[in-house]
Amino acid sequence: MSSDSVAREWRCRFVPAKDDGPLRSAMTLLSQYKPTIRSIPGFRSVNYSICRVKHELKVLITVDEAAYEPWERDGFAPEAKYSAELSKLAGISQVETQSFLTGVA
Repeated sequence: MSSDSVAREWRCRFVPAKDDGPLRSAMTLLSQYKPTIRSIPGFRSVNYSICRVKHELKVLITVDEAAYEPWERDGFAPEAKYSAELSKLAGISQVETQSFLTGVA
């Protein structure tokens, strides 16, 4: 198994609503953070997925493997600030994070 990148996942649950209010608020917040995310040293990509069954939003930030440890030492900035703001949004809960290796099969 070979990998040259590491991903950090930021995820949350949202309350389903006819107008998608909580999800829209979370996506607006993510848009505000995109320039900061893209400036992370070793940045490769930022992607998101939405599960309408489990009502989950997942954001996946991928960086070069060599850039991961310095980013970790920096507290995965801007993760703490983003997570704090996200958890204050109405209809958002279970804000969590996780790291894992990524690769192409």
